[in-house]
Amino acid sequence: MIEKIVKNLENARLFFEDMKILLFTDDDCINILYKKAADINIKEHDAIKLETKIFYPLVYSVQSNCPTCGYQTPESRREYNPAYMESVIKYNIDVIKSYDIKRINCLHIENNKNYERELFLKILNKYDIDKAIKIDDIKELDIIEKYDFASLIMDSKNLELFKYLKDNKSIQKSYHITANVEIYNNNLEENIEFINNLREYDVDAVEIVGYDPFYDDVHEYNPQYNKEYVKRVISTLRIMYPELELKISYATNGCNYFDEIIPLGINSINGIYCNRTNKLFNMEKIMDILQKIPQNQEK
Repeated sequence: MIEKIVKNLENARLFFEDMKILLFTDDDCINILYKKAADINIKEHDAIKLETKIFYPLVYSVQSNCPTCGYQTPESRREYNPAYMESVIKYNIDVIKSYDIKRINCLHIENNKNYERELFLKILNKYDIDKAIKIDDIKELDIIEKYDFASLIMDSKNLELFKYLKDNKSIQKSYHITANVEIYNNNLEENIEFINNLREYDVDAVEIVGYDPFYDDVHEYNPQYNKEYVKRVISTLRIMYPELELKISYATNGCNYFDEIIPLGINSINGIYCNRTNKLFNMEKIMDILQKIPQNQEK
């Protein structure tokens, strides 16, 4: 049964019943899936790349009525002082660039203030490093096109955005596009539909994002996705799309299993938090793991 399913995957066909078997079977034959994915990954891809995230406006956020930046004081008209923002961003960029980090991924959190957003992009545009920015609406391209961003990030659930992408090939040619796919158990059916349509969307990369609560969050001790579950999702994607770049988002709760999942198809790790830019000093942890992976040593 597993051999037949793997053959379907090689022909870029993913069926719902097949995926249920792959994800939930206890049969040792699942190792056939893992072996196929690992062989393809070694043949098609080089050493692992590292990326980091900047969440804006969190990267420059301050307390209300801060005397340093003037935010939320009568003098500032409730706007950030650009010099303050630039100094904070420069500090973070300098630390990031001191490591072998290939790209900065810019993700917004509750940022509805166009003034702050455009100021952030303008400041970041000064730095010679590959940058990707997450968009939720095609209208946001009007802002982004002013700046030096060669990569876009989109949520796989945003089907309207991907439909626009499919109908406008010029955007695909202009940008490196990453689709974020959340792999919770309860959205299996919609993920299968999206994975089957990946060729039509012609994305360059897929980032696998799981349930990842931050430390000190009320959900901190809730389990992330099961290790076998994520191994099977990665293997499925690698077999169906041998040349596609697959990324995994670093889990701040420590449930990463990198030594087991990277050989199955991961090409990039996103969420490298460097010293002094985040309390999670995970650069050293990740480098220790990568040094033990043969694929990363040989290429």
